[in-house]
Amino acid sequence: MKKAPSLSHLFASNRFVLFFSLFCAIISWIVVAMTSKDIIPQTILNVPVNPGLQAEALADVGLTIVPAEETFVTVNIEGQRTIVGDVTAGDFNITARVSGITEPNTYPLTLVNEGQLEGFEITSIEPATIQVRLDQIESREFEVETAFEGVAVPPNHYMDTTPSLRQSIISVTGPQSELEKIDRVRAVVELDEDSLTSTYTANVPVTLLDAAGNEIDPADSSLSLNYENIDVTIYVYRYKTVPFRIDYTNRPDSFPLDELLGFAVVSPRTVRISGSVVSGQSNLIDSISEIPLGSISLRELTPEHNTFAFSVAMPSDRIKNDDNVRSVSVVFETDYWATKTFNVTDIQTTNQPPGFEVTLLTPSVSVTFVGPEDLIAQMTVEDIVAEVRLSDEELEPGQYPFPVRLSAPSAGCVWAAGPEPYTVIIQADPLNPTE
Repeated sequence: MKKAPSLSHLFASNRFVLFFSLFCAIISWIVVAMTSKDIIPQTILNVPVNPGLQAEALADVGLTIVPAEETFVTVNIEGQRTIVGDVTAGDFNITARVSGITEPNTYPLTLVNEGQLEGFEITSIEPATIQVRLDQIESREFEVETAFEGVAVPPNHYMDTTPSLRQSIISVTGPQSELEKIDRVRAVVELDEDSLTSTYTANVPVTLLDAAGNEIDPADSSLSLNYENIDVTIYVYRYKTVPFRIDYTNRPDSFPLDELLGFAVVSPRTVRISGSVVSGQSNLIDSISEIPLGSISLRELTPEHNTFAFSVAMPSDRIKNDDNVRSVSVVFETDYWATKTFNVTDIQTTNQPPGFEVTLLTPSVSVTFVGPEDLIAQMTVEDIVAEVRLSDEELEPGQYPFPVRLSAPSAGCVWAAGPEPYTVIIQADPLNPTE
């Protein structure tokens, strides 16, 4: 059995002695380091500067630190070896001293550490000062203007140059000095389509511009907007030109209306109208071929009363009056018109309803006819047809006035005129039922 080497044998080996000595030296150094209270220096790199630590003090004078790029400094410390070796950048609260500052400006501020240091002290901060911008933070409101790029519409269409904005006022918050650079706020609608055929809504970014038209980047200027994007609606309309329509009342069934209209001057005769085009919906404007204005009673049309005025109203609030026509006048050229009064005795009753016996009590009616003077000159009482149509109104027992229809179909473009309807007195007697 081989014997284990003795201690004297081990120490006789130079290699063993070398390793043993090194081991003892390391142990001795560790023991000394653990028990030593010597003060040594240490450098901590990339320590962040916290600008927000002085916010409360600045708020008292109405100022705030305008954020800039994050700043890092080097902190030199000294302390016991066992402590400084464990110090990291997160153990510091480095900030800028702002005492005594009351006005907006950019200041070189001294850097200090806020908070307790355990077992070490700071010998220096490099750099010792930083440039810090202090300003007043305000909010201002701006009206959004709009612009279009690449937006077109097809023929017989147009788009409203004043689109609808879901948010027409934008609030911008930031340093006073940066707010003063803002001249206007704009939202630009860009389209790649060849033609915009219906009302269109787009969500577009809001752009800040200075007085020279240069764009201001909110991020670079420490500005914030309550809306960075807004909805812009472009209304597209289809348009067409339609005539005005005027109705004529109290005219006989066979009256030559076209001849009468030859004397009428309507101003204006037409109007351009438009209606919004909404994708997937029918357009109301397609169903409109004319704009009704009202009526002219032939009984009121005389050489002395030849001018009529009408207010213009669109048939729906969805239809726009593009020409902004508010009234239309109708003037009849009456230079060669004349009047003649006739005493009509041949009055016919028609359509007598069953159950009544009707007696005409008025033997005659005085009627004034109006028309071109050559026609009026040739007209006689024999041209006049006077008719009491008993079926026009419900009969009641007794005596009462009843309207007379007057015409002169053989005389041409002439008509009965007068301030009041022409009437005769009738006697309506109910018949006894047959037993």
